Amino acid sequence: MFTYPYYEVIVVGPEGASIAKKLQNSDLTNCIVVFSTQESNLPMFRNRYVKGQTTIYVCQQGACQLPVYSVTEALKLIS
Repeated sequence: MFTYPYYEVIVVGPEGASIAKKLQNSDLTNCIVVFSTQESNLPMFRNRYVKGQTTIYVCQQGACQLPVYSVTEALKLIS
């Protein structure tokens, strides 16, 4: 954590599980990936669910960048 920036990646939407799996298989040692396929009141998912759309949020130290919609875009934000 001290050598590389640490990221929290939040995936919300109907394809959340498959996108989270792709991100986890990308060998990112400095990330935690969480997902939800439905609306949730957990703090990290609250107010992020949009029906029919899968959205990826890349966050660092409690601040999230603008949402993206593909694994490629998310990986660019992490690199």
